[in-house]
Amino acid sequence: MLNTLGNAAYGFTDPPPNKPLVRAHEQQRAQVAKTRDIQPLKLNDKIQQYSVDLSVRYIKDPELEMTVKDVIKLKDEQFKQNLKGPLNLGFSDAAIWTKTTLVYTGEQPESRFLIEVDSTLIDHVEFYLASGGKVLSRDYSGYNTAFTSRPIGYPSQLFPFTLQQGETVDLYLRMESINSMHIPIRIFTPIGLAQHISEVQTFHGIFIGGVVIMLAYNLLMFLADRNRAYFYYVFYILFYLVFVTTERVHGLQLFGGIPIFLHKKYLAIYIWCSWLGAFSMGRHFMNAATYMPELDRVLRVAIHATLVSIFISYFVHPAEAIQWAVIGTAVGTGFIAYFSYTAMSRDIPGAHPYFWAWAVNFTGVGIYTLTIMGELPFNTFTEHTPQLGIICHLILMSFALAERIKKAQQQVILANASAMGHLKRYQDLLDNVAEGIFQISLSGRFIAANPAMVSLLGYRSADDLLTHSDDAILTCFEDPRIQRKVKRSLECGDSIQGLEAQLRTRNGTLRWAESTIRVILDEDGRPAHYEGLIVDVTEKVEQEKSERDHKEDRLLRQIAENSAQAKSQFLANMSHEIRTPLTAIIGYGEALLDESSSKQNRTDASNTIVHSGYHLLELINDILDYSKVEAGKLELEPLPVSVPEIIADVLQKMAPTMRANGLSFEVIYDTDLPEFIQTDPTRLRQMLLKICKYSAELTEKGTIQLRFGCSKEQQLLHCKVRDTGQGFTPEQLNSLIDHFTQVSPVVAREFGSIRLAMSLVHRLAEMLGGALTINSTRYEGSTYSLDIATGALIDTRWLSEDALPAVPELPKVAKPALDIEENVQFNGTILVAEDNPANQALMRLVLKRFGVTVDFAENGQIAVKKALRQHPDVILMDHHMPVMSGPEAINELRQRGYKGTIISFTASDAPDELAMLEQAGSNGILAKPIIHDELVCLLTQYLTPQNITT
Repeated sequence: MLNTLGNAAYGFTDPPPNKPLVRAHEQQRAQVAKTRDIQPLKLNDKIQQYSVDLSVRYIKDPELEMTVKDVIKLKDEQFKQNLKGPLNLGFSDAAIWTKTTLVYTGEQPESRFLIEVDSTLIDHVEFYLASGGKVLSRDYSGYNTAFTSRPIGYPSQLFPFTLQQGETVDLYLRMESINSMHIPIRIFTPIGLAQHISEVQTFHGIFIGGVVIMLAYNLLMFLADRNRAYFYYVFYILFYLVFVTTERVHGLQLFGGIPIFLHKKYLAIYIWCSWLGAFSMGRHFMNAATYMPELDRVLRVAIHATLVSIFISYFVHPAEAIQWAVIGTAVGTGFIAYFSYTAMSRDIPGAHPYFWAWAVNFTGVGIYTLTIMGELPFNTFTEHTPQLGIICHLILMSFALAERIKKAQQQVILANASAMGHLKRYQDLLDNVAEGIFQISLSGRFIAANPAMVSLLGYRSADDLLTHSDDAILTCFEDPRIQRKVKRSLECGDSIQGLEAQLRTRNGTLRWAESTIRVILDEDGRPAHYEGLIVDVTEKVEQEKSERDHKEDRLLRQIAENSAQAKSQFLANMSHEIRTPLTAIIGYGEALLDESSSKQNRTDASNTIVHSGYHLLELINDILDYSKVEAGKLELEPLPVSVPEIIADVLQKMAPTMRANGLSFEVIYDTDLPEFIQTDPTRLRQMLLKICKYSAELTEKGTIQLRFGCSKEQQLLHCKVRDTGQGFTPEQLNSLIDHFTQVSPVVAREFGSIRLAMSLVHRLAEMLGGALTINSTRYEGSTYSLDIATGALIDTRWLSEDALPAVPELPKVAKPALDIEENVQFNGTILVAEDNPANQALMRLVLKRFGVTVDFAENGQIAVKKALRQHPDVILMDHHMPVMSGPEAINELRQRGYKGTIISFTASDAPDELAMLEQAGSNGILAKPIIHDELVCLLTQYLTPQNITT
């Protein structure tokens, strides 16, 4: 590859001329060296071949605009002289014009000559013969010119011309090529050309024939041995042969034209493919991964770079591709030389012939390069050194591969003999070890077992075990789940390491054993069988179990004691929290009984009672919710939830509280938010309101900030509440999300209700696929981070900040704009089914102010009779009543055809009880205690307002 690539890079493809031409060439060179002035090249009938190289003057035409007339008009001083060897201008986009003066001094009246532009890959060549400023003849040829269209059918460009005795002419050539412009030029007589073509074709036939023979030989060796090094070597020779055929344009001679797969635009690809084979063959032949890991890494990089270069060369311009291939060849040559020398210096098997094979190849290329540069004389040896080098390279490399395989076979024979010697020692060791050792076939049967294995499983002998055990996995593992796990692992090629499980012996005894099983592969890398080691660990397991039971007993006692203490503290704290609002309710209730109190005092007492009652209600609801969470009875109802609606609801409820406390309230959106997520809307709203409420209670002045974001990848909605309040100490912070944690009594009393609320939020967040984290700095503020799982976010719409709610300027209430203090009157009748006299009195007092007609029933049975007789506009039906409960009464009414409005009210929020009310036929549900605003909304929905004063 290297010698022909060098020719392609420099444009030199044929061997140099014979000895007469060498002498003429040397004489002409000596004359030019003396005079530094180019004399006309004298042609006669006695010399059959002439080298024109040192008689050439040239000029570049970068714009490709000069014509032959323009060039004829130029003076000799405007041309550059070629002073050494063939014309060599490298890669150039310019057109090259050459001028050579010829004079015929032969004895014949006229004589016929042929000029050869010895470059098979040159794109365009124009031939002009001129005298006295006039063009006498012209011709054209080029790379894509078919044989039938060429002046002479030959891969190089040939142009015939005739000279009269004593005639002096100027010969002009115009040349363009995307390849390197290294162009030897010769002139032949017809006889000299015939001799030259015969010699060249004979030599190339022998050379290519030798390459084909080596290709066939190594291909047969690969098919016989299946060695990967042979495969890559065949790959290398094949693409080297394709490269030579392409570079020599043999397609013209074989097909009359150039077939597409032998076109020179693929020349760079064939160069890179040859290097791919050379690198891969060297890596496997030298076993670089084992002997030279540092160079193996470089080889892998080179192989990948070669693959990338092959791909890129297909798409870039051929000129750029061949230049890159030349650079790669230079780098690859240096690396191969260093790689082969390093392998030889480390005495790697086969490295010496490998090194000398490449050394011979590089030496041939080096001698030929010096020859075409004019540093060495042309002779029979120098003109054939590249071809001799590559042939020697192929032969030495083939011998090296064969020798390496022979040594490998000898090593296998010696290894087998050694293995047989070790086999007996191994068998003795196997029979005497205490651990069970076995082999299992791929079908799952025992194929070998040592005495310890046979004894552990309770069999008499190895033959007995192999005969009566149909499934080795079932024999070694008692638990069906472990049996399936082991089978899946082994089928996937995974090993079993230190698996501790029970097995049942042949007599039915259960024992604990620790097993290790691995897959054994054959030479082709396919599973051959399984090999395992098993150790009886029954005593160890029983001892560990005994110790573990004692430790667990101690731990359970400690946990029980700590839990009892924490729960006692919790009950004490909750007692304190419940008694606080009850004290206010009872105290201010007694104050209301004092008729001497002023109206303002009675109003203040009423407000305090209502506020304390709401606080007590929230505390009781938290306790009940947390009790359900702890008992695992709190059921969530994931629904498609509108994120903007949830945020707007929280902002509307909290904004008045924030402004009443003198706090700044703001909302920030860190990212776009999904329009809908899948979660429980009630619990999400409950968590956000609790965090905002307690954040506001612990902040005397400053700002409460809500931040919202969403992670599409993690499918989490991020909610953060930041305040500038008093913050928490580390002890307080550690106890916030676990109210059973033991803390000091001071902390327990001070933060009893917020510990319960944050613990509830934490547990609800976990149930909704998220988490609550709290960060705080004492006297600087706190940050509550709530993450909630969103469910799949594939089809939802994403909303920017402009489409999301802002903090309302005024409180907004999502119910009818009715003031409960106003004089609101309704038309209609209401039947209240309630067994508690105090609740009856309260309902009579509340409903009386709205102007409706009210009747009462002490139980569900009476309510059914009155409803069927009176047909009230609305029935308010309590859930738990004597004689007949609320659901039973509703069901009875519906079965008897009653179609009026029935609203259930209950203190229970159990999902099954609420579902029972809906199934019975309730039109709606009111929660106890009944909130006046909710009652007004209900009356507005089912009764007609009489008048609303504003």
